Amino acid sequence: MLTFQDLILKLQSYWGGKGCALLQPYDMEVGAGTFHTATFLRAIGPEELESRGVGAVADELLDRFSGLSHVYLSIDIDALDPAYAPGTGIPDAGGLSPRQVITLIRRLDALPFVGADLVEVAPPLDSGEITSFAALKIIMEIFGLVLRRKRQGLSTHLNGAGR
Repeated sequence: MLTFQDLILKLQSYWGGKGCALLQPYDMEVGAGTFHTATFLRAIGPEELESRGVGAVADELLDRFSGLSHVYLSIDIDALDPAYAPGTGIPDAGGLSPRQVITLIRRLDALPFVGADLVEVAPPLDSGEITSFAALKIIMEIFGLVLRRKRQGLSTHLNGAGR
């Protein structure tokens, strides 16, 4: 029988052979994001977004990822302030507004997104479905990215052939 540790080692070997790095957790919290010294990723918290502005942060992300052929977008709903998304496991006051997230998504429309997810919505904790409506709006904006790229004749990579 394959143990969990054997499975992890097999996955590391497989993906390592494909040029991917699987890194063990490195515990240095920055807001809700975890930073690992062996990657080029860094967390941009709400304080930095507020002080620099959504446009400046979007420009940095565009510069950083514009040379890639595939970009995956992952949004954690608890990045939003609990006033806009109370239905999550770890609400954190001082978070982003849906408007900031939507503006950021719209500014990133030049990137070749291959997929996206939105996580941490907890319907049992979502009184009045406030979080669900915020999540729905964000998901619709992501769909809008794909639709705009298709209308412009640009590849989305989400449909396999980029048609």
